[in-house]
Amino acid sequence: MNSKDIKDIYASLKRRYGSKTLLLFRVGDDLVAYLSDAAVVASALNLPLENSPGDPLQPQLAVRFPAQRQEAYVNRLIEAGHAVLVSQEYDSDGNYKIKLL
Repeated sequence: MNSKDIKDIYASLKRRYGSKTLLLFRVGDDLVAYLSDAAVVASALNLPLENSPGDPLQPQLAVRFPAQRQEAYVNRLIEAGHAVLVSQEYDSDGNYKIKLL
């Protein structure tokens, strides 16, 4: 997935679910938050920010954590007052993909 895809999907979901809803995407064995959500999630969960793959001239902030920690981390985000949407869509090969809901 390139950075333009992430930006487009992120913007569409933010319009649909509200700008204050934190978006988490299942990517392989991790849950990942991008862009401004990455900073909020990283701060709330005390996790490091990173640059997501994509255009090296326009790196996008991301934060990731193992999907096996989903329940605990999502609960912490909710307890901190955040609304959270987790996208866990599969493709035809059984792999997780980012997909508009």
